[in-house]
Amino acid sequence: MISDFGLELIRTFEHLELRSYIDRAGKPTIGYGHVILPGETIVEPIDRDEAERLLADDVRKAENALAAWVRVPLTGGQRDALASWVFNVGPRHLEESTLRLLLNRYDYIGAAHELRKWRIAGGVPQPGLLRRRIAEELLFLGGHPLSVLNVAKGDWT
Repeated sequence: MISDFGLELIRTFEHLELRSYIDRAGKPTIGYGHVILPGETIVEPIDRDEAERLLADDVRKAENALAAWVRVPLTGGQRDALASWVFNVGPRHLEESTLRLLLNRYDYIGAAHELRKWRIAGGVPQPGLLRRRIAEELLFLGGHPLSVLNVAKGDWT
């Protein structure tokens, strides 16, 4: 299960939006990066409580994907990093990824390095996604949470 730190990492990257917007991948989004699905009705603006409920539902989907597709033991930091990644890219990408294949072969280092490859949205490399992937990789490899948050916030010093 994702930790409070893992949730805070997701919130840091997703930012709270109480009205829907089109994200860089062209998807309607609201709250903390919740992709509004076809047929899903959301009355706008939402409040912080609704954003947190959507976040919890989306994180649960990421956790379920990890439980279904990852067959090796994970540390808390590895679980948080992967939950953040799956939250962002979607469970289907975990299922189909080289990252999952390497991880399930106990190649933790190889799996960690796969994270950085997932930095494109709308066909364009995104600096914010690269920063997110570096933070996730650092956390996955055992980096200190304060260092991870510094990277997440763009403080490289």
